[in-house]
Amino acid sequence: MPRHGARSKIRTNCRLGTALRRSAGIYVALQMAHDYILVVDDDDAIRDSVVEALEDASYPVRSAHDGREALSILRQGDGRPCLVLLDLMMPVMDGWAFAREQSQDPALADLPICIITAVGTSRPIPSDAVAVVRKPFKLKDLLDVVQQHC
Repeated sequence: MPRHGARSKIRTNCRLGTALRRSAGIYVALQMAHDYILVVDDDDAIRDSVVEALEDASYPVRSAHDGREALSILRQGDGRPCLVLLDLMMPVMDGWAFAREQSQDPALADLPICIITAVGTSRPIPSDAVAVVRKPFKLKDLLDVVQQHC
C-alpha cells in the first residue's frame, strides 16, 4: 500500500502502446492515445528503410504504399497514429490528395502529418503539415521529428 503522498509510477511500453499505473498495489492498463507511426511512401526501399529505423528505435510502425491505402488503415479504427510520415509523389492517391481528404474527415483531421519529399518549391506543401523532411534526409533529422510527436 503506497504511503500517504507517495507518487504513482507510470511505466510505458511503447511497443504495446500501453501504460501501466501502479495504484494501491494494482496495475491498471490504460490504452494510450497513439499506438503507432504510419509511414506512407510508394518507394519500397525508402519505406522499408524508414520502417526498419523506427522499429530499431522501438516505435511501433505501420506502412502504406499510397494515400488510399493509408486512409484505409486509418479508417479501420485499429489504433491511432501519433504521426503520419507522408510522401507527396505517389501513384493511386498522392500526398496532396491524402492530406486534403484527411483534413476533411473529422475523425482524422487532427492527426499530425510530417511531409517527407523530394518535391521542390514548385508545388506547395500542405499547410497543416507539422514538419517537412526533404529527401535525401539524415535519419537523425527524421527521428528528431518523430520524437517531438510520439
